[in-house]
This record gives sequence, structure tokens and C-alpha cells, in this order.
Amino acid sequence: MVRGYGPVVIVCSVAWTAALCTSSAPAAANLDSPAEARAVLSDLAPGRDQAARDAALDGVHAYLKDLRSRVERGGTLTPAEASLMSHVELLAWMVALAHEPDFARTAEQCLSLIQEPALDYLETQPASRRIDALRRSIERAIARRKGYRSASTWYSAYGTAPEEAAASPAAAATGAQPATQPAAAPAAPAMEETPPLLAPLQTNRRLAVEAGLGFLSGSTTYEIGGHVAYADGRSTDLHFPISRLEFPLDVIMLQARGQYVLNNRWTAHLGLSGSLSSDAGTMEDSDWLAPGMLTVFSESDTELDAFTLNASARRLLHQGQRVRWSAEAGILYQDYGFTISNTDQWYPIAPYLPHSYVPGVGLTYDITMTMPYARVLLDYALSPNWTVTGGLGFSPLATAEDEDAHLVRDPQKFSTGEYDGDGMLYLLRSRYQYGERWFFSAEFSGVSMDLDGDQDVQSGSDRWTIDATSELSQSRLKLLVGRTF
Repeated sequence: MVRGYGPVVIVCSVAWTAALCTSSAPAAANLDSPAEARAVLSDLAPGRDQAARDAALDGVHAYLKDLRSRVERGGTLTPAEASLMSHVELLAWMVALAHEPDFARTAEQCLSLIQEPALDYLETQPASRRIDALRRSIERAIARRKGYRSASTWYSAYGTAPEEAAASPAAAATGAQPATQPAAAPAAPAMEETPPLLAPLQTNRRLAVEAGLGFLSGSTTYEIGGHVAYADGRSTDLHFPISRLEFPLDVIMLQARGQYVLNNRWTAHLGLSGSLSSDAGTMEDSDWLAPGMLTVFSESDTELDAFTLNASARRLLHQGQRVRWSAEAGILYQDYGFTISNTDQWYPIAPYLPHSYVPGVGLTYDITMTMPYARVLLDYALSPNWTVTGGLGFSPLATAEDEDAHLVRDPQKFSTGEYDGDGMLYLLRSRYQYGERWFFSAEFSGVSMDLDGDQDVQSGSDRWTIDATSELSQSRLKLLVGRTF
């Protein structure tokens, strides 16, 4: 069965080494001893003495070669040795993994893949197919690691050319001991025939950092109208909206993001961005004297100072060979500060009137938006180095606060608003792994919010509260380069 082979292979392969580290020549060992297996894994773990690691590796090499030579001379093997010999290719790749400083963690990842429930159907298949599935799981793991890019490199771990390794020595051993030896594993498939692998979370490289540029686009809009309550107790109801201001968000952003792997299920994420350019486009201001009767319309130059922060925790729900599902909880904070100047205003209700041009700063507007959210993400491996990610999230608890200052009015008008409502966010990301540590990514994401609230307004000595809405519709394209540590 699939779950039976994996632990036996890993425990037995490392247990060989324990025997060899205590003797100058290969000797029989208790291959089922968990204590010996743990001792060898300890010697191969990161940070341990290099001499002990080298001795362990030399012992595994020597033991494999000794088994091969004994079979070729027609010698007999114990039942345990014969069983292990039938997995010689798989074991050789385990030896190759031992050359990596994070061998113990890699072996754990391979074991988790072998035990993946998605492989349960292989329990009904012949032994050779089950062995082949185990071998390909290890092969895909090695293919993601620098220095193991071809079959010849892996086979060289025990000093055999790929052509020689294609004929498993277990075939010869089977002739000598037909009653005790299982079927030989099939020859290793070429790399091009191997399905891509989505690597499990790696706690040996916990930190990933990336930075680059983002191209922000969209707008944030507020509208006022409806119920008006004055400070002296009077109130009235107006049509909605009586005014709408739409602020553009078209700037270049400087992006930075980090990921920290807490364990094989949880990761923490933090993203920061700030505006690199300030010219955001044209702000539009519309006023309606009556429903459908556009009275005043203006366009103005807009400068934007933008900052965003996105912090989240993500939990792995399912890890497959190509697919990974995750659930994420996070909070998105956005702070946009607008400076509006050089206003060009005209009157659609009276097109014969000339345009009014107001130079200089006429309005400032600041809005902060906070959105705690939950999101589901899907990672899909197109190849061992190329992964795409899609995500969709929702928030019923989005809030915003804004401040508006109309500076060219006489008297000047100042407004502060509070809003709440819901929001959605989505993303589509592509990541390409280059070598062992570097990667590149491109991401297209979007956020929308639909909020209701009111504004407190002061103009001279007059004060009132008016119904208001705030909407956000934005998208962002990010181009990033990153490195794992």
C-alpha cells in the first residue's frame, strides 16, 4: 500500500547509514530499528557536524554499491535487503537528497506526498505501479532543487550511469530469491513526462521577501443628498444625490511584501505600498439641481499621496501534487490623500455660459478605508517552477472615514464623514521560480467597497448632517522580484 512503502523506504535508507557510520565496511543492520533511523536523521540534520554528515553519506554509497556487487556475483540477500534492493532507484534519490543541507525536512515533505490521500487509488494497483508512484514523488521533489536537473545527476549519487540504472539490479536478485523479492521498479521516466509538483510549505526557508512596482487604477467616489438635519433642529429631505465627487487613483506604487512560514500549515503575510508618482488624473465634480438635471460640472488636476497595508494569516487546507487550497483572514488598510487644483467648471444646464477657470488649490480630500476580510485561495502548478494563484475574498465589516475641505468657497466648507458597508477583493497571480532562491511574480488584483454613512458639514457658522455614500473601485498590476531565506 502507498502508506506502507513510504515510511519503510525512508526509515530503512537512513538506517543503513547508521550501520555504516560505526564500521569501516558495510555490515548487516537492524533495518527496522527506529532508533537507528532517528540517529542517522540527526546526523544529517542542518547545523550538525559536517564530518558526521560526510561519513553518513559515504556509508550509504558504500552500502548501495555493496548490494549491487553482491547481486552481480550471484550472492544471496536477506529478505530485508532484497526488498530494499527492489527500490534501488528510489533509495538513490533519497541519497541525493541527503546532499542538501535541509535533508531531514525534504524527507518529511516527500513522505507527506507519498501519504497524500489522492494516491489512495494506487492501493488497488500492482506493486510495480505503487513503487513507480513513490519514485515519481521523490523525483518531482528533487527536480525543484538546484543541482538536480537531470536523471544523470541523480543516478550519479550512487555512481551508476542512467543507462545502467534503467535495468534495476532487483531483476537479478529476483532470479536468486524468487520467493522473497518483490517486482522491480520500472525505469525512471524522463523529466518531460513527469507531472509538475506544487511544493509543500518549507519551514527550512521560512522567509520570502519581494519588492517591485505596482500600477494602481480606479477611483474613489462619494455622493451626498437625502436627509439633512441642521444643528438648530430643523431638517429636510433632498433628492439623492445632489452632488458627486469622483477622485482618480491612477498612480505608480512602490510595492514590498513578505511571507513567513510558521509551520507546515500556517503562513503570515505583510504587504506595504506607497505612491511613487503623484499625478493621478482628473477629478470630476457634479451637482444636480433636480433628479436628472445636471447643473454644474467641473474637472480638476489631481495629486495623490497613497499608502496601503495588507496583513494576513493563511492556513493550508489541502496539499496535492498540482493543487493547493488555502483559507486566509486579513485586514486591508488604505489611506489616500488628494490635492485638487486648477479647476475648469461649466454649466450643462446653461451651455451658453462661459467656462470658469479657478487656478491653484481649490480642494483637499483625505479618506482612510479599513477592511477585515476572509479569502479563499487556489494555487495551481503549471510546471515545477511556474505556479498560478487565484483568490476571492469578502468583508461585511468595511469602514471608511473622510475629510473634505472646499477652500475656494466663501465661506469655506469643511466636511467629515463616517461610513460602513461591505467589500470584495480578488487576485490572480503568476509566480516563476528561478533557481533555488529567486523568483519573479506578476499579480493583478482588485478591491471594491460599497459604504453608507453621513457627513458632518460646517460652512461659516452653519452646521448640518447629510446622508452620504462612499464607493471604491480599484485594480492594481504588480511586477515583483523576490528571494527566499
